[in-house]
Amino acid sequence: QQSAPNNAQDEQEGEAIAEGLEAEDGDFMNLEVAFAYRARSSTRRFKDRAKNAHLYLAFYLPGSVKLPVWVELRGLVSTIRLRLQLTPDPPFFALCTLTFLGQPKVDLSCVPLVKRGLNIMDLPLISNFVQSAVDAAM
Repeated sequence: QQSAPNNAQDEQEGEAIAEGLEAEDGDFMNLEVAFAYRARSSTRRFKDRAKNAHLYLAFYLPGSVKLPVWVELRGLVSTIRLRLQLTPDPPFFALCTLTFLGQPKVDLSCVPLVKRGLNIMDLPLISNFVQSAVDAAM
């Protein structure tokens, strides 16, 4: 009597494994891609800086004080590995697995939008915190 439930459970596990292996069938293409992003040389003009990858953040300080901050991505260098399962129909791959090789190197600039705002990423405590946050996210 106990063997019947075990057989049913073994069949279900076998079916689940077979379904998972279906995605592993077929032809694969493995790629290793290194990429880099470097921002254009920025000038003082806000319009020119807006052409680079950026974020506009607003920090709310105690007393309902809003502090706008301009975060600009100055550089990014990384290497990834891709594994593509090829198919004969467009878009010509069915499954893509992406893996970063190591932590990406990120260079950011954080400038409060006030007159004569300085890059706060030059402060050691802030830059270490931001780099550790990027590492944790990756």
